[in-house]
Amino acid sequence: MAYPEYTIATAVTPSDTAENIFKALYIGTGGNVSIDHWQGGSGANVILYNCQSGDLLPIKTYRVNATGTTATSIVGLS
Repeated sequence: MAYPEYTIATAVTPSDTAENIFKALYIGTGGNVSIDHWQGGSGANVILYNCQSGDLLPIKTYRVNATGTTATSIVGLS
């Protein structure tokens, strides 16, 4: 099985207004992650509950929201 390669890793500061466009998220310290996921240039909100420390979430994000996000040390991968 081929694994995706990421060339950019960026610390994520959750925000309810700023775009955080990534191909995947790495969760440093577990909790909930509220995202607007990518849908052709706009986002649809979803909360990913009980993400564990060390999880790699392979979902393209448009925004990582501050409201509803309790996980910390999130790294965005592109």
